[in-house]
Amino acid sequence: MSAPAIPLVQQIEEVKFAIVRQQSMMKGAKIRELRKPAIAERGLACLESAQRTLETLAKNADEIRAFLKLSAEARAAVLAKKEPA
Repeated sequence: MSAPAIPLVQQIEEVKFAIVRQQSMMKGAKIRELRKPAIAERGLACLESAQRTLETLAKNADEIRAFLKLSAEARAAVLAKKEPA
């Protein structure tokens, strides 16, 4: 079973939430989960998705950088030639 596809904007929002939470804990705040379980579970799924996204980007960083160095026309040509998965 594959993980659910979660839009990047939602991943980013959950990472921001986690950062604020971590900052609060570092300042001595006692943190408790006050969100409803379903919302907290969705938040965890977003963080896990963000982790997978970053791992995929890291694994393919050299190829991504090389692709981005191409001109816009060359990138468009590469994408036009790529066969669907």
